[in-house]
Amino acid sequence: MPTGVPGGLGSGTVDVLRLRATAVSRTYAPVPSEGAGGRAAAGTHRQISWDGRLDDAPVYEWQSLPAEGWVAGPAILEGAATTYLVAPEWQLQKDEFGNGRLTRKEHL
Repeated sequence: MPTGVPGGLGSGTVDVLRLRATAVSRTYAPVPSEGAGGRAAAGTHRQISWDGRLDDAPVYEWQSLPAEGWVAGPAILEGAATTYLVAPEWQLQKDEFGNGRLTRKEHL
């Protein structure tokens, strides 16, 4: 066995393992959300710093944004699993499966 690893990683032994596994599970097709688009209503506002200047950003609940609904930046969307920041000159639209898509406003 070699006593050193080239590249300055120190001396010792490197074990390489390979694991192969097979599992069976149920799969589910995504279910579209209900809703008919439109703009979300802001709940509160929060000060954010963007490019060195302060902006007053509305705060939205992700769950209250309907399918095909959109929010223009600057804005904050708070969800159960994450927080989305929508930059100025950007817009976030929620698709029918609950995914968010960010696009520049002039490209909509």
